[in-house]
Amino acid sequence: YRKSVILKNLRYCFPDKSDDELNKIRKDFYQRLCDIILESIKGYTLSEKELLKRFVSKNHELTYNHFEQKKDIFLVTGHFGNWEWGNAIVSKALKHSQAVFYKPISNQFMDRYVEARRKRFGAIMVSIYHGRNYYTQKKDKPAAYFLVADQYPTNSVKQKKVVFFGKETAFLHGPENFSKQLNAPVYY
Repeated sequence: YRKSVILKNLRYCFPDKSDDELNKIRKDFYQRLCDIILESIKGYTLSEKELLKRFVSKNHELTYNHFEQKKDIFLVTGHFGNWEWGNAIVSKALKHSQAVFYKPISNQFMDRYVEARRKRFGAIMVSIYHGRNYYTQKKDKPAAYFLVADQYPTNSVKQKKVVFFGKETAFLHGPENFSKQLNAPVYY
């Protein structure tokens, strides 16, 4: 699975490592990716109580003053740990209503199934193609916009370039731009 992309990224991040070391890291990555896929599938059938035994999320109280001030917030994470479980658990811990931004799956049956499983603990699922419309809607209570924002941006015009691992790297523009527009703090 994406062997050439993974090796290219590993060489980019770890230019001093040997091919053997990079291949070991790649194999370890595949093992963890398989674990996450299987955990995610299992997580779709776990109860809230069972998920809480397996996934810990801390410091939600840091967001409570923004809720009291009726301010939206952004929650930004990356693809590490089990982001599917994180979405389920965090939505139960916040006072804010949670809007999870996601990219729809091309298979409509799978998209509907995954969306239903992701929102079963109270999160509102918002397609990335409808994000701007969702921001502007009037809401009953402040929203926490949840984004897994570590993917490579496809729109080269809107990319944010920063130095990362000693090299210029492109990042998504959305979390920064939208948080500025809404004057909403960002939590990682």
